[in-house]
Amino acid sequence: LVAVPTAMATSAHPPPSAPLPPLLPGFSLVRDQAELYAAVSAVREGGELQLELPEGKRFLLDAGALDMKDARVTLRSTGIGATLDAQSRSRVMRTSGVNLTLENIHLTAGATPEQASGGCLLAEHSNVYMRNGSLSNCSAYGLPINVYFYPGGDGGGIFALGGEVHLSGVSVTDCSAGDDGGGVYLLGSRGYVQGCVFDGNSAHN
Repeated sequence: LVAVPTAMATSAHPPPSAPLPPLLPGFSLVRDQAELYAAVSAVREGGELQLELPEGKRFLLDAGALDMKDARVTLRSTGIGATLDAQSRSRVMRTSGVNLTLENIHLTAGATPEQASGGCLLAEHSNVYMRNGSLSNCSAYGLPINVYFYPGGDGGGIFALGGEVHLSGVSVTDCSAGDDGGGVYLLGSRGYVQGCVFDGNSAHN
């Protein structure tokens, strides 16, 4: 038998987790998918929603896209950011008449229903401000009629109809569209890009 000195003895209890950084004024912390869906669905027309997502957290969107309308919405995280993963079951987000700000947020694995656009994000008459995040592995595809014609959507990463899209320090990778705009497609919209990476995106047309 080997005696273990008291100073070297191990505890059966794990060390306490590091405390979360303090929230910015006006922000609420959401810890899981249920809280995220509840907060988004509760915002009223003309209202404002400010949410903090824990760094390193992956939110699996099992109940479909986050749908926002006529509001000011900010989702932010810190450090390596937080991920919204649609698991190729739906697009990640849809906005209509929204001022949307995403900071350190990663959108991934969004997919549209047949012939729909905006694999990660469909922004209709909205202003989108995305900083230090990413869009990846999203697709806007329809079912092929034949080898020559894919009735797919536009904008595998983002489809914006009206409004403005501002991307800063964002990577858009491995997104695809059955029609046009593998990464981003703007229709009647203004786009502003700074310090971004576009790689591995594709469109059938």
